[in-house]
Amino acid sequence: MRRFRFDLEGIRTLREHREREQRFRLAGITAECNRLEQEAERLEQERRSVGATRMETIGDLRARETYLGRLSERIADLRRRRRELEPKRREAQEAFLEARKERSALESVRETRERAHYKEERRREGHELDDIAVTRAGRRRTGGEYIGDV
Repeated sequence: MRRFRFDLEGIRTLREHREREQRFRLAGITAECNRLEQEAERLEQERRSVGATRMETIGDLRARETYLGRLSERIADLRRRRRELEPKRREAQEAFLEARKERSALESVRETRERAHYKEERRREGHELDDIAVTRAGRRRTGGEYIGDV
């Protein structure tokens, strides 16, 4: 049986590579979004913790308020950066889904052609086996001599 050879294998490989690149790009942006959000959450917890501590002196109270203000600014900055990344993340996700769709479409073509190829190969082998059987039967009828097509 002849092995299946897909004529568009090079294009399929390129599309697979493009899909992988888009997946990595999306993963990188998503990881950065998650990192920013986790950092903001950590600072938010710290702000709540510091806000709940009891202060003894006016100086301590002023220092705490200054620190809480800085924490709030940092949290706002992290969340702003996260919001700014969101359109890039959506764009990367769309590019990844498009690359996946293109690769899947070509993969479907490959699978369809492969099934058709092996079906044709089995049919061809069946015909060859039938020809062999007819030839053997003809030899038996003629006493071992081959007389061609009967």
